[in-house]
Amino acid sequence: RTARFRDLVDSVEGIVWEADAETLVFSFVSEQAERILGYPMQRWLREPTFWKDHIHPVDRDRAVRFCQEAVAHKRSHDFEYRMTAADGRVVWLRDLVTVVVDDRPVRLRGVMVDITERKMAEDERQGRRWVLEGLERVNLAIQGTNDLEQMMSDVLDATLSIFDCDRAWLMHPCDPEAVSHEVSMQRTRPEFPSVLGVGDEVPIDPETADMFRALRASSGPLQFGPHSTHPLSSELAQRLRLQSRIVMALYPKGEPPYTFGVSQCSYARLWTPREEFLFQEIGRRLEDALTSLSIFHRLRESEKRYRHIFESTGVSIWEEDFSRVKAAIDELRSCGVRDFRAYFAAHPQFVQDAIAMVKVVDVNTASVKLFAAETKAELLASLGKIFVTETREAFIAELVAIAEGRPFFEAETVLQTLKGDRLTALFTMTLPTSSARFDSVLVTLMDITERKRAEEEQRYHTQLLKTVTDNASSMLYIVEARGRGTYVNPATERITGFRAEELIGHVVHDKIHHTKPDGTPYPVGDCALIAVARTRQTLRGEELFVRKDGTLFPVRYAVSPIFRDGAAVGMVIEAQDLTETKAAEDELRKQAALLSLAHDAIIVRDAQSRIVFWNVGAERTYGWTAAEAIGRMSHELLQTRFPVSQRAIDVALEENGEWEGELTHITRQGTAIVVTSRQSLRRDERGAGATILEINRDVTERRRAEYLTRQVFEGAPDGVAVVGRDYRYRRLNPIYARNWKMPAEKMVGMHVADIVGTEVFDQTIRPHLDRCFAGEHVSAEEWLTNAVGRCYQSVTYSPLRIESERVDAALVISRDLTDHMLAVEALQQAQAQLAHVTRVTTLGELAASIAHEVNQPLAAIVADANASLNWLAAPHPDIEHVREALDAIATEGHRAAEVIQRIRQLAMKGAPRKVPVDLNDVVRDVLPLVRTEVGHHDVAIVLDLATGLPLVLGDRVQLQQVFLNLVMNAIEAMGPVTGRQRSLIIRSEPHENDHVTVSVEDSGVGIAANHLDELFSAFFTTKPAGMGMGLSISRSIVEAHGGRLWATANEPHGAIFHFSLPTTPA
Repeated sequence: RTARFRDLVDSVEGIVWEADAETLVFSFVSEQAERILGYPMQRWLREPTFWKDHIHPVDRDRAVRFCQEAVAHKRSHDFEYRMTAADGRVVWLRDLVTVVVDDRPVRLRGVMVDITERKMAEDERQGRRWVLEGLERVNLAIQGTNDLEQMMSDVLDATLSIFDCDRAWLMHPCDPEAVSHEVSMQRTRPEFPSVLGVGDEVPIDPETADMFRALRASSGPLQFGPHSTHPLSSELAQRLRLQSRIVMALYPKGEPPYTFGVSQCSYARLWTPREEFLFQEIGRRLEDALTSLSIFHRLRESEKRYRHIFESTGVSIWEEDFSRVKAAIDELRSCGVRDFRAYFAAHPQFVQDAIAMVKVVDVNTASVKLFAAETKAELLASLGKIFVTETREAFIAELVAIAEGRPFFEAETVLQTLKGDRLTALFTMTLPTSSARFDSVLVTLMDITERKRAEEEQRYHTQLLKTVTDNASSMLYIVEARGRGTYVNPATERITGFRAEELIGHVVHDKIHHTKPDGTPYPVGDCALIAVARTRQTLRGEELFVRKDGTLFPVRYAVSPIFRDGAAVGMVIEAQDLTETKAAEDELRKQAALLSLAHDAIIVRDAQSRIVFWNVGAERTYGWTAAEAIGRMSHELLQTRFPVSQRAIDVALEENGEWEGELTHITRQGTAIVVTSRQSLRRDERGAGATILEINRDVTERRRAEYLTRQVFEGAPDGVAVVGRDYRYRRLNPIYARNWKMPAEKMVGMHVADIVGTEVFDQTIRPHLDRCFAGEHVSAEEWLTNAVGRCYQSVTYSPLRIESERVDAALVISRDLTDHMLAVEALQQAQAQLAHVTRVTTLGELAASIAHEVNQPLAAIVADANASLNWLAAPHPDIEHVREALDAIATEGHRAAEVIQRIRQLAMKGAPRKVPVDLNDVVRDVLPLVRTEVGHHDVAIVLDLATGLPLVLGDRVQLQQVFLNLVMNAIEAMGPVTGRQRSLIIRSEPHENDHVTVSVEDSGVGIAANHLDELFSAFFTTKPAGMGMGLSISRSIVEAHGGRLWATANEPHGAIFHFSLPTTPA
């Protein structure tokens, strides 16, 4: 019977047991106990607290308390709880308990049934439903408002409720290297308020830094607490008044990581995998919300910045609505109109109606001021009032641009203010694509009235300087107060044998005036010419100068001081070579010597283009010695590039005997140079071409200063006057006035006959002037009687053409040659043998290089536009040249339009036109644009460009703009530097694995420490005439490309500007 009872008990699918009701010590358990939980029956019976010890910690207190209450009331009961099996598994049990009361002590009997699989299925269903319901609550919170910050607050509230936790929070940044982080947002239960408030900054301690590192290394959330893998220190738990928490890192785009977490303060909680999953999903949605919030803040900041720029810039900006105009043009197109320019010309009423269709949406403060309006509202309603007759043609061209779908339009026109004052303006329009809206078109207006007047004055001075320098046959050079050369004319190079670069920047006295007539040294401190800077008085006399070859030659000189702001800053020195001519039998030898000493490269080649003569000037220009060059084929040696075909030049030489133009040659050092070349064909006695004389002058780099025009005119030792076609004086220098002992201001406006007398004027001077007015260069040497007495003067009359082919005035240059008449006649006789060489050489001094230096500040667009005006003003307009110039204007204009379009797109959240770009190419594209500035400021450029750099995704025009701005800033920063080399180092290199960095390093004055924080702020500048927009716009461009622009000090001198851009994906 006992065995049958045992078999019956063991067959029950559960643990049959009996235990003392008071102590809960087992007195019997069935064999199923070992199968279900894995513990031997002996342990159940032997260990007094076995049942309590093996109940799951979470259920222990509840199960024991429930059992004790049931025993106290002596009622049978059943309940569910978890126990921990021997292998660590958690087993759910349903315990059916009966209280046995008889004559023995109260006992408990029961059956523990394994319900683990049922519980797991229920938990799985409930867990899935709980996750879905939680996500639904979060989604409703996200969709419930358009306010991003309120939405995030609602999500935290939902999180607090879903997890039944005590606190939910966001902190920023999740960076173990940061000094502190702050509470961005939090929600708490009233009974567990946070010790930190929103916005509070908290120092990052080592434990927090370790937590950040763990979060950054993990792909999901981490738990911190007593039952977790990551412990929570008692100090931190006590300080924050919490027991456990679950935390994850959020990575919103464009922002440093955030920390998202929930805290349990009431008890030490262990989050289930399902809770971890739901927490992670909520974190992902918060991550997206943070990304949207960051984008929203940046957009709002961009809109504020754009509005600030719009209102604060000094350029007139109009925002206009062309929607009706565009619709009217589209309707014309649908009706078959194709030639819009012809249509607008034939229908003036349409043009007038179109003007009325344009609605001015907004104007900035600069526009109100420019057009003399009282208020912005007055100007908004007055578009038609600022139009004049000339404006109509520009408006028609504007309509044509819209009809043709051009992205950019620019033109000059005449407008009037609301007070009726006329002004010349350059206006530009950035037009949308043909399919885009035309309700917000930006139009910029720049007042160029004063610039136009300055251009007219500049052209006059340029023409005057050209004529003066073209006709100067004496040495003319300028030195600063300490004697260092700043300018030398070609005659100085020719007479002394020194190249300009050998004199400019060097003490000229040490080159050509260092020896006295007796052969003893002549120290610069004793030089009377240099002393003029101290005496401030014009000095004249005769001296011996020294050529580069060491020979002495006599000169007559005149030294005049140059004043700036009342101080003598230099001298203009004119010196006339008085060397006696050689004997007739030495003439051929002298010709060879002169050819060898000429500054220009003189090459003689035979009919097969083989070099037979190569002078010293050619050696200096190209780098090959005569021995190395003679016998070589000219065009092969110099790698000549022709403006036309070589065949065309050969035909011109054969037909005309000469050719003149520009060629490109390659020097021995591999440098490309541009030369003005004059070639003459020499024929043999049979008339066949025998040799070609080629005279080449390097015009690649020449320096001219703008103020040279006035200094040369006023400080010239010769008498210089400008006489109009009415034979009245327009301008004259002090020497000319002194020759006639009459104040210059009195002579201006007087008739020439009133000065020299009617008889001399009619018989001598008027014929010369008439020939000059007819376009002829006239030279005359004659005896005249002036206020000083009878003298022999050499006078040249040169035509001055201001804007057209018609001669407007004559430049008269007179020189007193009374004391040297016989010497001059002897010199003229000797020079007659070299007439052709001298003529070709001196004609090479063109004013183009001078005009280039004088007009350096003018932009390429102005130069091309002025050239077009000149060609169109000719009797026979050169349309082809005009077309080429307009092509150049269009090219430059389109390039500027793309930059303006990219900036405007950035301000209005527009996407730049990005393509893969090599930053090394960007550097190389910009450097030719600054070559003149680099040379002008004596800056040495060093390129350190890494090879094989990965491409970046960017807008080439915008990146060129950023690099050009940094280079120009660096050059200007080195302007005040003296006493050390001005160097500009440009580097490119990989940066942080997936970026490329370009650095611009200068040796300038550096950046003051108190300016570093404001350096990239809009309108902050340290330049007297700067607008302060360059670096601000550059940073905006770089950041729009996902990069960074920053500045550091360059020890010991200067600054380094870096910008780093992400590379394109592999």
